[in-house]
Amino acid sequence: MSSLGSLRCNPFISWFFFFIYLEGFGVELTSGECDCKKIHSGEISCGERLSDQIYLNLIGGRYSCFRLLNGTHEIGCGSAEEGNEGVVVYADNADELINLITGLDFADRIIMAFDIFLLNERIIRVLKDNRVHGVLLLRNDSTIIDQKRLNIGFSEDAFCPNEQFDLSGECKNWWNERGALVPAGFRFINWKKPIFVIENLTEIDIIRNFCYEAFNKKNLKGAVLCSARMKHFMRAAGNAEICLQRQKLFYGFSDSSISLCDPLGDKNLFATVPAFMKKFRPKILILSARMDSFSSFTEAAVGEVSALTSLISLLAVAKTIANHSSDFEAVAQRNGRAVIFSFFHGESLGYIGSSATVNDIIKGEFPLDIRLTDIDSFIEVQQLDGSEPTFNAHIDFKAYDTPGNKQKVQILLDAAWSSLKQRESRNGRGSKITVQRKTPLPPSSYQSFLKGKRDIAGFVLRPFGQQYIYNRINSLEDQNAFKNGTAKLRNQVIAAASAVMGAVAGFLAGGNETETDLFNQYDIDELYVSVLLDCFLKYPDWHTCDFFKSITKGDSQFEHHSKETYISVGRNNYSLIRVLMTMLIVNVLGSKNAVNVSDRGQCEDLNKHNKIYHYTWQYDPEDEKFTCYRNSLYTTAAESPAFKLDGYDMHSGVYSTWVESVWTTKQLELFLTVHPCLTRDITVFLSGFIFFIISLIIMELIYLGNKEAIEPMTSILDSDCNHPSPL
Repeated sequence: MSSLGSLRCNPFISWFFFFIYLEGFGVELTSGECDCKKIHSGEISCGERLSDQIYLNLIGGRYSCFRLLNGTHEIGCGSAEEGNEGVVVYADNADELINLITGLDFADRIIMAFDIFLLNERIIRVLKDNRVHGVLLLRNDSTIIDQKRLNIGFSEDAFCPNEQFDLSGECKNWWNERGALVPAGFRFINWKKPIFVIENLTEIDIIRNFCYEAFNKKNLKGAVLCSARMKHFMRAAGNAEICLQRQKLFYGFSDSSISLCDPLGDKNLFATVPAFMKKFRPKILILSARMDSFSSFTEAAVGEVSALTSLISLLAVAKTIANHSSDFEAVAQRNGRAVIFSFFHGESLGYIGSSATVNDIIKGEFPLDIRLTDIDSFIEVQQLDGSEPTFNAHIDFKAYDTPGNKQKVQILLDAAWSSLKQRESRNGRGSKITVQRKTPLPPSSYQSFLKGKRDIAGFVLRPFGQQYIYNRINSLEDQNAFKNGTAKLRNQVIAAASAVMGAVAGFLAGGNETETDLFNQYDIDELYVSVLLDCFLKYPDWHTCDFFKSITKGDSQFEHHSKETYISVGRNNYSLIRVLMTMLIVNVLGSKNAVNVSDRGQCEDLNKHNKIYHYTWQYDPEDEKFTCYRNSLYTTAAESPAFKLDGYDMHSGVYSTWVESVWTTKQLELFLTVHPCLTRDITVFLSGFIFFIISLIIMELIYLGNKEAIEPMTSILDSDCNHPSPL
């Protein structure tokens, strides 16, 4: 039996020590069902006192690592069904942590607690040790402000994001080497143990001081040790194919639906300028940005740089076009051209949204009657991180070398550069675009379209060359990155939007410099950019921003969801970023010219007989009332074709096969354990035996000393028993 955490001690003994110790420091222990609701005030006050209970239940933080599965294996975290137990151990630095784990006895079991910013490749390697039964990552917001910590790479993605789905079939450039915690990606480790992130200062204090410091620091083999049980059981195991087959089997043999796992999926968004009229078959420019990010931890994928800043730049472009819609639409229709704003979901986990879109277009299931041959050009914006407004345009050399494509790309780049120069002349800020022809195309939705048609002209616009500058892509830490202000980011976002706006003008004008220069006079709405930056990045929750709160009026679910960009699971789930983007696009690109429409029913009835436009009943912050917007917004399923194609080989690696495990409620409990000790056990046994003998002797002496008084009374009692009362 293990020497650490092997025996739970008697309730009185355990909490006699623990309770007295905590009381001495003014910590109030209460009911075993404590939910620590006064978490931000530093109190844990829940009613009935816990001095006679065994467990101290903690909330365990908002973030807990969860499991994903694909066609070949499983990744992430999970506990045994009854939970994982171990003695709580805390380390201040990396060397102490590594020495502690490597020095454990074979049978020891520990729960390792340490500052989350100590995580690196060395520590991750030792944390995989089977003697580590769980991990508590302590994340104190007050320490995050330290600039040195902000400079530490903390990307949960791999050196080569989406390597399996790369256009070339292999990773030729380590894009994320500066940021990735480990080469294969922290998110893609199969931990086989629970990992929680603890943020509450009271809980951090209890774990570190009142548990580890008080009982475990001096001697991990002491008489009484503070232990923890971490429970976060994942129902899915093996791989996606096994899990889905088991789930289907359960559905067939049971009246109740037992869920084990669900495929990742949500919706893509597409908005066209101009609307696609009948017999209008234009050349198409796709403007793309992804809506999603990911993290190993629940509700942690905020994705400020991974997704949000790029979305803001394209919304700013849409706002400029909307402000001058008649001019743009007239030129587009005259030249037979159109722009499709495309916001894909699930891109960070195998290009789920873009691969589904290409598949829909090929099969004729896309809501617009278009073919891949209609897509003339493609521009994608990525990772605006608040650095200098200098950009790199990454070009796929094979598509670029296709006859005619060099001219197409050059028209886009010249117009983008011209727009930046005009902006620079007005505000004195330097900007530039460097063309990257020799490096491979970075991970992007553009790759999905090139797989479908190899000669689509285009580029990926982002502020880096051969490696990512931002070192927290797809991470728990890709949030609160702009605590010190968004001035530099605002300048960069506006510059990126100006460049894209110039490229749009060049495309719609077909290279006509006169028309292009006319469009370049239209400035990006800087106030609108500022509002979006504040709402997306500044506020702790998106529903506390007045602008977002106003456009989402009538959506009862909005205020109940966290600030997150992770793709949802299943068709009926609610992706907050997608819902928010839908309303923002309708607000920006929608027109308010529907007359005699006074309620939602009348507005939605207009959709029954109209295949060109869509009508949406939504609150208008400008007029402060609900309005029926006419728009050309379309949605498609962002679901991997792997789950739609009959007989698809889940091991082929052609499409994303990620599913998310269903899990049970998370639990974190502290309790005391007794270290097994033969000497102490013998002492306790002998003490009890001696006490028994002494008690027996004393009772015998009492009996002998009062024998004369006791025996007559015994005779009387016997007589009463032999002659009972007639009653």
